[in-house]
Amino acid sequence: MVFVLRARITYQYVIKISEGVVHFNIYVDDQTGEQLKRVAGQTGLTRNALIRQALREWLATRDQPRWPDIVMEFKGVEDLPTFESYRDELLPPRQDPLA
Repeated sequence: MVFVLRARITYQYVIKISEGVVHFNIYVDDQTGEQLKRVAGQTGLTRNALIRQALREWLATRDQPRWPDIVMEFKGVEDLPTFESYRDELLPPRQDPLA
């Protein structure tokens, strides 16, 4: 079986299913191709291995909404008073906005 999916003009995906393996032809722009080639040379991995790794990571996290690591690891600002410390200074509303 061969499936052809097109997304935008720069990408074309051709899927061939045989013996439990899915083969893709992925067309990327020159800049992405050069970056992929450079990273492959730096890591010693093949371009295909890098693409498989990236695809696995993306699929594993795609349906799990979460804050980015930089937000999750934020410890706060030490010398900044907490929000709750200002509650006693809040004034009640002049009139009920829902009344």
